[in-house]
Amino acid sequence: MTHQPLRLAIVGGNRGSRFKQTLSALAEHIQLTAICDINEEMLHQWKQDYPGIELYRDYGQLLQNSTIDAVLLASPMLLHARQSIDALRAGKHVLSEVIAAHTVEDAWELVETVEKTGMVYMMAENYCFERSSLTVKHMAEQRLFGEITYAEGGYIHDLRHSVHHKDGSPTWRGDLHHTYNGMNYPTHSIGPIAKWLGLNEEGGDRMERMSTFVSNSRSLRHYFADMFGTGHPAAQEGYWKQGDSAVTTITTRRGVLIVLRVDWTSARPHNMRHYALQGTE
Repeated sequence: MTHQPLRLAIVGGNRGSRFKQTLSALAEHIQLTAICDINEEMLHQWKQDYPGIELYRDYGQLLQNSTIDAVLLASPMLLHARQSIDALRAGKHVLSEVIAAHTVEDAWELVETVEKTGMVYMMAENYCFERSSLTVKHMAEQRLFGEITYAEGGYIHDLRHSVHHKDGSPTWRGDLHHTYNGMNYPTHSIGPIAKWLGLNEEGGDRMERMSTFVSNSRSLRHYFADMFGTGHPAAQEGYWKQGDSAVTTITTRRGVLIVLRVDWTSARPHNMRHYALQGTE
């Protein structure tokens, strides 16, 4: 039996370009059909590499294309939940970059839409599938750590340059830091740990309690003062709601303690993959 390639549309041409190598490797299984982006220059770049694709600036129009089987959402994070829900309702499977949703209400609507439509949805947390993460998962499944008692994950990545455009206006990361405060990007940290502990899997563990603490917000204020002058709005006290570092503590039904840390605005070396796993062995 032969299967037709999955006809895929990528939403978000900039981040989506990271998947070109994957598209090449999976050419027998995936046919890139369309690209959606608000940037005309970005669309032109994709057209040069893939002359046969269709180009869209309007996401709603893309969803009306009945030849598209699935969408890969590589768009700004705060759009993911709504774009996923709209795609599922339009009969498209969804592979969404992290995070899946940023409000409880959006999360429930997303789950309910998947159940109602029967379409396939997956959150694309890539850190779960790195060789080192898969190796630790296999070791945990073989109980080489004994009974696991503690896990720690950190995404510490200096991304100050990514919170603004060249003119100093905020990108989606900047909007996120300006508007929200809390554990704003936990998936790289909790994703592999969830696999190691079997969280929410049949026979696995389950999260029960959670507390989040956030530091003062200082780094971006000083950064914008240096880059754009002390008169810039982002250099003023109170502009940034998000603190520099956020730490979340989680306890599970089986008594495992999990500590997560996220910091993408402090001046420090990258430590994008900080993990610890402790057991009786």
